[in-house]
Amino acid sequence: ARLLAVSGCTVRSCPLTAGSDGTPRMVTEDVHSWDETDAISSLALSRDSRAVLLNVGSQEVHAWDVDGRRRLGSYSGHRQGRFVIRSAFGGKHDGLVLSGSEDTQVYVWHRHSGALLRVLPGHSCAVNSVSWSPASPHLFASASDDHTVRIWGLPPPSVS
Repeated sequence: ARLLAVSGCTVRSCPLTAGSDGTPRMVTEDVHSWDETDAISSLALSRDSRAVLLNVGSQEVHAWDVDGRRRLGSYSGHRQGRFVIRSAFGGKHDGLVLSGSEDTQVYVWHRHSGALLRVLPGHSCAVNSVSWSPASPHLFASASDDHTVRIWGLPPPSVS
């Protein structure tokens, strides 16, 4: 396990271990960090905790390898200038990236190629947060300043 902390444009990562009494301990001699080019407004970990999504001031979402400290992908097209917008990994094997947007829509990208797959209308104000269902790789929720939470279902892949 790792503890991630963000300050401005910098992410710091510190391993966590269990002490002899079971209490979590930080391994401070193994702290490492990396910098983004713009301020970071939010972060989200993948299910396996090996990758992190960072929403940055350049109106992009960046995926990073937590251990290798290298950028894995960049996702753009959505708007995030005035509000904090949160993104999430999701879908089967965390193969998708999902983000809200100030333009009232939800954006879905392919995690590895960065291709924009869908832009989903349905809210009337900024979409601040998204979250995938832990029980189904095909369901997620979005929350908006329009005071609604919408539950979305992606069609399962077709079997040939």
